Amino acid sequence: MDLWETLNSAYEPLYRRAQALCSRLNTAGYGCQWNWYAFHFSRRPVGFSQEFFPIPVITVQGLCDIGLEPDHIFIERMLPRTQALELDWSAIRRPFEVYGADDYCGDLYRPGMTPDQLRARIAQDGAKEVGVQLTLAAGCTDEEVLTAVAECRGWGPRPFFGGNAMIVPITEENLMDAARVHAASWQSSHRGICSPGFAAAHTAERQAAYLRGELQAGKSLWLPFSSPEEPGR
Repeated sequence: MDLWETLNSAYEPLYRRAQALCSRLNTAGYGCQWNWYAFHFSRRPVGFSQEFFPIPVITVQGLCDIGLEPDHIFIERMLPRTQALELDWSAIRRPFEVYGADDYCGDLYRPGMTPDQLRARIAQDGAKEVGVQLTLAAGCTDEEVLTAVAECRGWGPRPFFGGNAMIVPITEENLMDAARVHAASWQSSHRGICSPGFAAAHTAERQAAYLRGELQAGKSLWLPFSSPEEPGR
């Protein structure tokens, strides 16, 4: 078998698996798309090695990435440091790795560690985000992958960072915070356009009802806010 046939026979099943799995995830209600990406670091028997070949990576919007390696599948989720410190690590019942966002090859977790020991290492690391990678067998079913993705979703919403700014999904827990921001911005932007009484009628309570209706209609809403640096960072 020449090099072309070797590569084609190796990549065809990865391509077909990515197509099928992405379709299955979209059918299940996860918005996702996939593409080929190279230069990942993979744990091998001798340690971490960089991959110079591309693999299919499925991006599940706002949640995680799914990488289809030739010999296993990984599901990677980034967590804010505060969220990682509060996570119930004992609830993860499958092989996983943890690393700081500043050093992808730096192991924060080693098998046998207690949750408290892991939290202590996360606290010492100091990175703003922590990566968690679940490992599944290459031959696992699509349903097993969906189960693992659902487990990732159970860890809470995934915020988006930009400098010291942060954008998080609006839920019932932060709905009133969002409503106060929405009311203040609406009143400010409409000052001089609408009558004072009409602008003032857009209270936080009124905007909360509006935002709740949008959420119940299936819309995704987001709340930006500042995330100041931690003392000493």
